Amino acid sequence: MKRKRRTEIDIPGDMTPVRTARWEENEDGHVQVRMQKFEGRLGQWLCRVLHKPNYAMVRLDDLGSFIWRQCDGCTTVDDILTALDEEMGDRFEVEEELEKRTFYFFHMLRTRGFINLEKK
Repeated sequence: MKRKRRTEIDIPGDMTPVRTARWEENEDGHVQVRMQKFEGRLGQWLCRVLHKPNYAMVRLDDLGSFIWRQCDGCTTVDDILTALDEEMGDRFEVEEELEKRTFYFFHMLRTRGFINLEKK
C-alpha cells in the first residue's frame, strides 16, 4: 500500500482566523469546542429518540486553547505566531516546529469547519 505524501501547509500571515463553532472554557482553563456528530436526518432522529445530544465536546490542549482564544477575527496569523512564540516558544526546540504545528492546527480547524480564514 502506498503512503500518502504529506504536503506542506502554508497559510499567509495576513489571514485572520474567525471562530465559527460554539465553545466554552472548562474549569482547568482549557477550551472545549462543540462538534456536531450527525448532519444527516437519520443520525439526528436517532439522537432525539435516544435523548442524546447531537454534539461532542472536543477538548483542546494548552497550545490549542491558546491559539483558539486568539482566533477572534481581529488577530492575524502572524500576530498569533508571535504571541505563541512569546508565550510557549520555550517548549519547542526549533521555531519552525512551532510554526508547522500551528499551521497544521489551523488546517484541521478549517477542514472541520471550526474556523474560517479571512483576508484582512
